[in-house]
Amino acid sequence: MAQHLVINGVNRNSFHGTLLTLAADASSLDMAVSYVLASGWELMEDVLTAGHIAHRDVRVLLTGQLNVTQPSALRAPMEGGVSFWRHQASNNYHPKVYIFRNRSGVPFAALIGSGNISRSGLQCGVEVGFVVTSESELRALQAWFESSLRDSSSALRLDAEQLATWESEWKLAKKVALTTARALHRKAGAASRGRRRPTSPLPPPPNEGAEVVEDILCTLSQPVAVLGMDHARNNVRNLAHLLRVLQTPLASVQGKQRSELRLLGLISDEGPTELGNRAARSADIRELAECWCRWVALQEESTLQAVNPAIASFQKAATRFWKMRPDVRRFFLANEKAPRAKRLLQCIELLCNTHDLACELSLEQIQELVPQIEGASDLGPSSARLIREYLGNKGARSWETGDRKMMLEVWRRISS
Repeated sequence: MAQHLVINGVNRNSFHGTLLTLAADASSLDMAVSYVLASGWELMEDVLTAGHIAHRDVRVLLTGQLNVTQPSALRAPMEGGVSFWRHQASNNYHPKVYIFRNRSGVPFAALIGSGNISRSGLQCGVEVGFVVTSESELRALQAWFESSLRDSSSALRLDAEQLATWESEWKLAKKVALTTARALHRKAGAASRGRRRPTSPLPPPPNEGAEVVEDILCTLSQPVAVLGMDHARNNVRNLAHLLRVLQTPLASVQGKQRSELRLLGLISDEGPTELGNRAARSADIRELAECWCRWVALQEESTLQAVNPAIASFQKAATRFWKMRPDVRRFFLANEKAPRAKRLLQCIELLCNTHDLACELSLEQIQELVPQIEGASDLGPSSARLIREYLGNKGARSWETGDRKMMLEVWRRISS
């Protein structure tokens, strides 16, 4: 392949397009980059598939500097066999090098440029690079990469335990950053209000836009849970309907409804479960909500996963809701049935399906995230798909029933 310039764009001349082309003749791949985001690794999976490159034949040297790399994005590829090294030295680590090797392990091409492993870096951001095919330069690049991995004082090969520790540190750092930024914004706002004529406009709230969205939504649970009772398919969507079905003799319950009762843990092959019998005796929907939520709260996650993964997601999402900031909780509970608030309510519900970093966001910050989440343009394909499915299906329905508020209030009472 002739040496050529690479300038990002949505075409074969982007970093991603060039990597796809080079991968077609490769058997292994070495990468030295500053950071890895979930959106970028999903694009790299396309590259590995295009070249039939096995995960075990991929090595990545990256850094945790500035807390940009999302450790959660490394978990699945590491479990699949990708080897990750973390740059440990204090000096700034800033390369973006992709070295392709043939079946003999000899490098035949490398892409060098400004693009990290993110959707922006590989596809849609302003990035420039070039392809190297000179044998002498490729040998020098490969020698530099190998020596970097061998230097134990600056490169640490990650294992599962180290990755988990890094992820905990990353979440804490992001939480501190959000809290600090929010405090600075409040201070700037107070100073601005105290001046008769502000010398400069008040900066926007601490919200890094696409970066904040990706940091949080890269951990979106699958399946995404709603905070109401819509955890089966399309026949039993709310508490009132569920109560009517439960009070119908089981022999008269239709096949689709029967399968949905199974997905809610209410029947098994032998007939009604203990939960199902208790639930059927509920006098009203609140008593039904209490019965079902109490059962969910007492179960191990593995038990709920076996019944229905959506219930396991609900268990975590409902718990996280009550960790959200008070202004967020108050708005959600007071406006569940308000059509004009629906997009913001959906955004809050989605955030309850992520990690605790979302609990640091104020209602004002979440409002600013709504357009980012609606467009999902800066997210990886997996997160974008989950959001589209949620907005087009369960996230779009049952807001008028009041189930979400009832379920959440019950959940708080029985789990406290």
